[in-house]
Parts: sequence; structure tokens; C-alpha cells
Amino acid sequence: DKVERRGVEAGWKFAGDKSGAQLAYTLLDARFRQPFVNAQGATIFAGNRLPGVPRHSLSAQVEYRPLEPVTVALEARLESRAYV
Repeated sequence: DKVERRGVEAGWKFAGDKSGAQLAYTLLDARFRQPFVNAQGATIFAGNRLPGVPRHSLSAQVEYRPLEPVTVALEARLESRAYV
């Protein structure tokens, strides 16, 4: 594999009778292990970060179940800048 991925992930979940919540965090360092030339002819050096992959990611969700078949939820996701 030409990409090295190292990271940690932590999560928390609560489930009540009519409500619930979830929280998750990811720290990810994804880098190219070997240099290569891309389709445009540019050299991508070993150690460069993988494009489009944020280093930090946080997601949260809260939900409410007013009736058995109905669930209302609010979800949010925050990510650090990602090189493209």
C-alpha cells in the first residue's frame, strides 16, 4: 500500500427510552509512503498528506422518539481543513 494511515477514534453513545445521543472524534494522519507522478505529470513526494482527508473530525447527534415509529434527529459534523 502506498498510503500510511495512523489515527485514533473515540466514541460515546447514550440510549434512553425516548431520546438518545452520540458523539465521535477521529484523529487521522494519512500520508503517501512512496513518491509517484500523478496523471498531470506532477511529482507527489513521500510524506505528503493524502488529499481530501481531514486530520480532525467530530460528529454529534441527538434524537427524540415522540412515537414508536417516529424519530426526530439533529446531526452535526465538524472537520478540520483538508488539502485538495
